[in-house]
Parts: sequence; structure tokens; C-alpha cells
Amino acid sequence: DRFPIERLGIVKAFVFNLRRPKFADPRVRKALALAYGFEGINRNLFHGLLAKPGSYFPHTDFEAKGPLSPEERRLLAELPGAPDARRFDRAPLPGRTDATRSDLYNALELLREAGYRLKDGRLLDKAGEQLSLEFVLEDPGLERVAAAYASQLAKIGIAAEVRVVDDVQYHNRLRTFDFDIVAHAWVQG
Repeated sequence: DRFPIERLGIVKAFVFNLRRPKFADPRVRKALALAYGFEGINRNLFHGLLAKPGSYFPHTDFEAKGPLSPEERRLLAELPGAPDARRFDRAPLPGRTDATRSDLYNALELLREAGYRLKDGRLLDKAGEQLSLEFVLEDPGLERVAAAYASQLAKIGIAAEVRVVDDVQYHNRLRTFDFDIVAHAWVQG
């Protein structure tokens, strides 16, 4: 049986260290997102039990559930530099990512546009260095998820290493921004 979570919002994600130059180009970040096969990982590792949230605040009063109300539009209009309210005419929907061939092809195209090239199965930057990533995890239970992601990244020439560390090392590396990618959870409730 499945028991839905009613009032607790949990979002868990792989988070890129945007202080690292390799993540500066949004096309690189988009390519990495395309290579993450959520549906396959959910099906193969979690028996289809996970759901992609449509909001950063799922199952809370702050969840985006539709177009803005007239009151929300008025409040938004009062903010300096606010985006056009039409951007919020419908709630965001999570995209489908299964890291299919076309997803990986599109990821590779974005990486080419960002200045990378594929040579001998390795994705190289302008200096000829392979794009490499390190996943730093404190939860050994996420190792298989990161390994599945790393396997997808390898298909487009990215070298990815998964490292599980103890709590102290993990938090020291977070505090000093000594990581490429970490798994992080946000809980609201």
C-alpha cells in the first residue's frame, strides 16, 4: 500500500557547486539535468514509488498549484524588477527525464555549444581536459543513485566519481565548498 504524505514537503536533489567554473554555463547545467534519468532510476531502484515534485514546496501552503490569484498578481506588480505575471499563468510541471538517447543527444549538443567536444569517448574542454565530476555523499543509501547517474554521464564522455564520506568530512567539505555535486534535502512542514 502507498500512504501519501499530506503536510510535509520534502525535496531531495543533486546540487551543483555553482562556485566551480565548470558549472558557470547554464547549458552545462541543463545538459547534466538531461542526463539524469529520473524515471529509470525511480523504476529500477525505487519500484516507481518516488514522485517528481512540481514545486520546491510540495504538500505545503506554499506549493504552486495554478495561476496567480488577483491578490498575488497585485503583490507581484508592486515589487521592483518583478517578472511579468504572465510567467505564472500555470503552475510549473516537472519535466520528464529518462536519459533516453534523444535526451543524451540533446545534452551533448548543449555541451558542444558550451565549448566541449567529444573525442575518443571523452568530453573535453577547450584546453583538452576531460569534464570530470565528483559526487560527495554522506548517505551510503544514495550511492546507487549517484552511480546510476554517473553511468549515464559516462555515455556522453563525462568522468564521474562517487565518494561516500563520513558526517564530519561531508560537512567540512560543504562548509568550504570543496565539492562538485552533493545530494541535499529540503524539508518544509
